[in-house]
Amino acid sequence: MQKFPLRMKDNDLLITEIFKDPAGESITALSVYLTPKTSVTGNWIEIAYGTSSGIIRIVVQHPETVGHGPQLFQTFCVHRSPVTKIMLSERHLISVCASNNHVRTWNVTRFRGMISTQPGSTPLASYRVISIEPARSIASYTAGNDIGKNYSWKNRMKKSIC
Repeated sequence: MQKFPLRMKDNDLLITEIFKDPAGESITALSVYLTPKTSVTGNWIEIAYGTSSGIIRIVVQHPETVGHGPQLFQTFCVHRSPVTKIMLSERHLISVCASNNHVRTWNVTRFRGMISTQPGSTPLASYRVISIEPARSIASYTAGNDIGKNYSWKNRMKKSIC
């Protein structure tokens, strides 16, 4: 972040726009990954974001391109609904869209710690997160599994004995 202009008094960013989506779509989810600093390459800033149309983009800021904005690095067109959550880490890219909590995951390829397109990110999984709770709760189920912050074994035993 030291590459961006900061206000001296409170280290607030002085820029209002870091990157504009090429299609002009609204950004609905955002994740930032800072690569570990090395003496050779310095820090890379990697930003993954999801859009309202379900597109995922990765933009990067190289230490060599100080003074220029982040550059578009990769685009994934995988969701049909807006992306609600996204996470970019050292090894994975994970996104969730609004349609039934559809999740897509990829293995991220890195070379010397920096994200790379050769051989490229590989899809890892595609699944939906569904609720396993029944539509109507059964009274005996909630009574037997009601463990909250006020739960104590003594109170539980008193209820079962009486």
